[in-house]
Amino acid sequence: MNAHNDHPPAASDPADPHRERSALLEQVQHFATIEYIEIDEDGSLLRTNASFARHVGFPAADLQGRSIAEFLTEADADRIRGWAAGNTTPSDRCMLNFVDRSNQPYTLQCIVQRRSDRLVVIGEPDSQTLHEATAHVLQINNEFATLTREIARKSRELEQVNGELERTLADLKTSYWHLQKIQEVLPVCMSCGQVKGDGSRWEPVIEYLKTNDIFLSHGYCPPCFDRLMTAMDHEEDSARSRAQGSDDAQSSRESRTSSAARSNGEA
Repeated sequence: MNAHNDHPPAASDPADPHRERSALLEQVQHFATIEYIEIDEDGSLLRTNASFARHVGFPAADLQGRSIAEFLTEADADRIRGWAAGNTTPSDRCMLNFVDRSNQPYTLQCIVQRRSDRLVVIGEPDSQTLHEATAHVLQINNEFATLTREIARKSRELEQVNGELERTLADLKTSYWHLQKIQEVLPVCMSCGQVKGDGSRWEPVIEYLKTNDIFLSHGYCPPCFDRLMTAMDHEEDSARSRAQGSDDAQSSRESRTSSAARSNGEA
């Protein structure tokens, strides 16, 4: 008989947890969209990949030993600390809200597992959230472009209105200036040069201008007007006399010519 081994074959040794984690990290650390985090029981970071470090804005070497709570919203920081301390981890994917160095939030769809003495979190951007965020950004961009065009149009209209207002204001200033000066017109006699000041008093222009500074208009004071009218009447009388004398002389010439013609006929 062949010897029989009563002992079952020795089971193979379980995989070394450290080697298992290293292999997993090696697989995911080169994927730009996958973020890998190992967290100690007290909530401090043990290891991260380059994608997580790049997303939060710190070198990976500077993250080791820092609290994971620095990079999570307050509610999710409490959840992670509880899982790291031994609370039951979620069996399905869960959404965790992180914050980067500028305190800007971003969301990852994560798998959370406990491995020996540490908590492992593997996350990637939620495709639906990313799609909605992209659509929202595009909408904001379109609204911004529309608003920019509207502002440019309003600016051109405002410049046009301002130009028209400036021209209108200039016209009003000119009109006001002329109206003001019209009210300041000063009557002046075209004959003797005296001006009519307050009331009905006429005075030499030089004396008046010593105390006043306004425009002048021209006319006649009463004495000069009377002299002018007398001169015009005299001129009209002289013209009539000259015209009458010319008519009489013409009649005399015509009479003499007619008499001479009759005398020649009789001869």
